[in-house]
Amino acid sequence: MIARHSFTRTTLAHLLPGLLALVVYVPAAAWANSRGLPAPLPLFLTMLVVLLPCELGLVIHARRADAGSTGSRSVVPYTERLPVIQYLAIVPLLLAWSFICFFILAPMAS
Repeated sequence: MIARHSFTRTTLAHLLPGLLALVVYVPAAAWANSRGLPAPLPLFLTMLVVLLPCELGLVIHARRADAGSTGSRSVVPYTERLPVIQYLAIVPLLLAWSFICFFILAPMAS
């Protein structure tokens, strides 16, 4: 069983990777913009170089902190597959929601 974290520890675990990515992304985006590189490039590089190692590091740290852990299942609960009927219900709803959000927000982007 996984022990509950304090509010501070949980907040840091959720916000720290994004904060580190922001610190790297802002200068990388400015640098890429000044060189005429595509806008998504610094975002993808930041995800690859900062977010992925940071998130994997948090999982590895939690796994090591859990003394009785023999595998990643105790650190990452809820790994059972959903029944197909739930996928058939959830996927169309999520697609509809994404289209609604896109068409509502698209006029604001132009």
